[in-house]
Amino acid sequence: GWYFRVIEPGLIAAGDRGALVTRPHPAWTLNRTSHLLYHDRMNRLALAELAQLPGLPDNWRRLAEARLSSGRTEDWSRRLGGS
Repeated sequence: GWYFRVIEPGLIAAGDRGALVTRPHPAWTLNRTSHLLYHDRMNRLALAELAQLPGLPDNWRRLAEARLSSGRTEDWSRRLGGS
């Protein structure tokens, strides 16, 4: 699948075409990033590498940095359980 990040707002409609313009970090696929964030969550070496990627969304950088500084993953039980 594709993961799109909106850099510049605009309009898109059925029939419009998209094109891959750049792939600045080919080693960091969405699959690899997802695996790190949701499965191998405390891989400190990978978290440090991810946090240094130019152009990384700020929320992903903050997540990686928080895990590195605290040595823990976030507690999502309230968010997932609705309590």
